[in-house]
This record gives sequence, C-alpha cells and structure tokens, in this order.
Amino acid sequence: MFLTTNRCLIQDLVDEAKENNEPLCNFGLHNQRNAFRWIHKHIAGFGGDPGNITAFGESAGSVSLCLHMCSTVPLFRRAILQSGTPAGNPPPSDLTVKEKQYMRLLEYCGIETTDPRRLKKLRSVGIETLVAAIADLKTWEASGLGLRKTSSLFFRITAPRRN
Repeated sequence: MFLTTNRCLIQDLVDEAKENNEPLCNFGLHNQRNAFRWIHKHIAGFGGDPGNITAFGESAGSVSLCLHMCSTVPLFRRAILQSGTPAGNPPPSDLTVKEKQYMRLLEYCGIETTDPRRLKKLRSVGIETLVAAIADLKTWEASGLGLRKTSSLFFRITAPRRN
C-alpha cells in the first residue's frame, strides 16, 4: 500500500472503517447525534418533553443542525440556526494543510508518521499530551496593523476566568 503525505489522515480513517467493518462517518456529527439521543432518552427526568426539543446552533453548530435535520430519525422538533448553512461551508479542495497538521501531531505524540497503526496509537495518547499539543502546535501567525494573532492546531484553550 502506498500513502502520500497529503492523503494519510483520510486513508487512515478509510482503513480503520474497513478494518472494523463500519461505514465511514463524521465523528463530530456522530457524537452530536449520540448526545441528542441521550437528551431525548433522559429529558423527562429533568422535567422536559422528549417530543418538544428545540436545538440551537451558531456558525458551525448551525451547519451541524442543518445536517441533522436531513436525518430520517428525528432528534429534535425545531431548530434555531444562526449564521451558518452547509451551502456556505464547502469541503476544502486542498487538504495539504490538514495533512501537515496531522503529521505534526503524530510527531509531537512520538508516533512514527509511517507507522500503519498511527491512528490507533494516536487514539491511545493521554489527554494531557493532546492538550499540550493543542497549546504548543501553532498552525499560523498573521500580523497586520501592529496586531499579531496566533491560532493553535485545533482551537485555543484558555484558563477559566475567576471572579
């Protein structure tokens, strides 16, 4: 099997799905769906009505809700969508940046980028290491008008504010 560096992450996910005899999926949407199913099952215990659930999504959350609305299994009765639709977020045509981030994350976690079990190993990395990777691995820096903005590998982690 030959893997190029700009298709490793996708190929790893495809291989894992085949190995587990499972369909490919978006794990973010999968996790959200499971959360909605949990809410539907347990909301009555909190005084709520499982037949009257309203979901709210902003930006990427709005996009996710639009995709969940396409499901044949209802997860909620109504949705409030703010600033985001699937049509406004086409899939990236060039995954080179994400592949470089994947390779950097593997290296940071001490996993050989050529190891065929790299995805499985990455999933077993401790949370402390992953949090440190998010904080340490910078994807870009931009400067303009005297301002400097830095973004971490996935998202910025900040300490909670104390009053």
